[in-house]
Amino acid sequence: IILYVIIGSLVMANLLIAIMGDIYDNVQEKANAQYLHNLARIMIDYEILIKYIPRIPCFTSKSARWIQVLVPLHDGEYLRKEAWSGRVKAQTAAISIKMNEMETNLNLKIEKQLSEIMKMAKTMNGLQSKIDEVIAFSHSNSS
Repeated sequence: IILYVIIGSLVMANLLIAIMGDIYDNVQEKANAQYLHNLARIMIDYEILIKYIPRIPCFTSKSARWIQVLVPLHDGEYLRKEAWSGRVKAQTAAISIKMNEMETNLNLKIEKQLSEIMKMAKTMNGLQSKIDEVIAFSHSNSS
């Protein structure tokens, strides 16, 4: 029974950690959209306030009429370069970028090695022809 309680507690703790991690990822995925939504609401409030600015004496006619403009890219998504997309997606993206870099470096090294091998092969062919000439000369002199 004690073993069952210990194993059960470990399983439940792991489940709790997994659920909390998943919830954290979901919140981070929606954070950008929520930020932009709140920013748009603030802008609407300012836009309503701007209508009444000429009546407020502390603002002059040089006050800005617009504060910020959001430009939608497509399907309601907005430009934000490094938005968090969850741990698994972030790790996958980082691994794929690193793999591409390593593949490029490896291809460059392979090409360099192949060019060196081709140079050595040409040198070896030249040496082989000279050896053949020396052997032919030595056979002609000995006979």
